[in-house]
Amino acid sequence: HHDRSRYRRERIDEGIATLDGVMERGSPGSYALQAAIAAEHCLAANWDDTDWRAIVAYYDALMRLEPSPVFALNRAVAIGMRDGAQAGYRHVEALTAGGRLTTYGPLFAVQADFLVRLGRHADAITAYDQAIALTKNVAEQTFLAGRRAECTEALEQD
Repeated sequence: HHDRSRYRRERIDEGIATLDGVMERGSPGSYALQAAIAAEHCLAANWDDTDWRAIVAYYDALMRLEPSPVFALNRAVAIGMRDGAQAGYRHVEALTAGGRLTTYGPLFAVQADFLVRLGRHADAITAYDQAIALTKNVAEQTFLAGRRAECTEALEQD
């Protein structure tokens, strides 16, 4: 939901030029791959134009270099954007089945978002409740509570 017109293009262009130089040398490290993911978001004129194939490829490379459950969760989001909610949800479920990130609020927020996209509002409410309980940031709690309320409204309309 970012207003990309407010991005500082000159700074983004400067960063991308630096990143291009790093990538041209080959064998980018973890920070370069994370920067490349951020660059893909900045290069897209809007959310719909985001190159999710490139982002998944960067996450694949990042996971080979530095396997991390948080990177795996972010990769699941990118897969969900590239291939659809069911594909992303399967990756999130694999993380939870492995017992990873079960005390990490963003895992449940991602799970809830996929569940909403799949039309499973009751399950999404449960996931939002878990995300809210694990989140200490009041702004994030407020955002998640709003998304939870939308699920409740959707259930009432059914």
